[in-house]
Amino acid sequence: MTGALVLMYHALCQAGRFAREDLNPDDRDYALPAELFDSHLRAARDADRRVVWTFDDSWASHLRVAAPLLAGAQATGVFFLTVDQLGRDHMLTRAEARELADGGAQIGAHGMRHRYFNDCTAHALAAELREARRALEDLTGRPVTWLALPGGRGHPRLNDLAREAGYTQVFGSRPGLWTGGESVAPRLAVTERLDADRLARLLARPGRALVPLRVRHGALSLARTMLGNRAYDRVRAAALTACRGRRA
Repeated sequence: MTGALVLMYHALCQAGRFAREDLNPDDRDYALPAELFDSHLRAARDADRRVVWTFDDSWASHLRVAAPLLAGAQATGVFFLTVDQLGRDHMLTRAEARELADGGAQIGAHGMRHRYFNDCTAHALAAELREARRALEDLTGRPVTWLALPGGRGHPRLNDLAREAGYTQVFGSRPGLWTGGESVAPRLAVTERLDADRLARLLARPGRALVPLRVRHGALSLARTMLGNRAYDRVRAAALTACRGRRA
């Protein structure tokens, strides 16, 4: 089965400056220990499949933790930055975003304000896409042509609007392999459940391993469509809180 596996990470945790307990509870569910990410890099090195390492939002740990580990593995990351998150607690400053780009990372856009695109009118989305790309290019001095959908939410006119705003590739959150011909490239959101052994199996036999992940994603997408973004986010937050309570 051909194609690249595109992995989507968020914050990385490290004892001390980037401790998990310092994050908001809702952010901890997608935060990964640095050691686990390092094990993913090692597993991918031994696999006969291309892996694209992508990172969403604008976490400070992307520069201080992810970038050094990627460099040590001779890998390159793609960092999708949300413009209005820069400078907030636990997030990259504008200077750090420039440093990340200057270090060889590819910078992509993740919107201006992390608004779900399907909550936007076509006019508002067109402005959002243009503003985000312009702001990041002005900040980094480099072309920004890749776009990641906040929350994986698209828009009926997404492809046309993204192309008109200057983007050449859009990334979503549906699990799959990226062949290069998709209008919205698939990505796999990574949590702690994906250990190095499971990633190695996924890279070796993606056809079989991706099936349950696609089924789960499809069920969640249907729930979002039926409930709407706000209600879905409330239900999801309540479910995650209950799960954390059971683990405590």
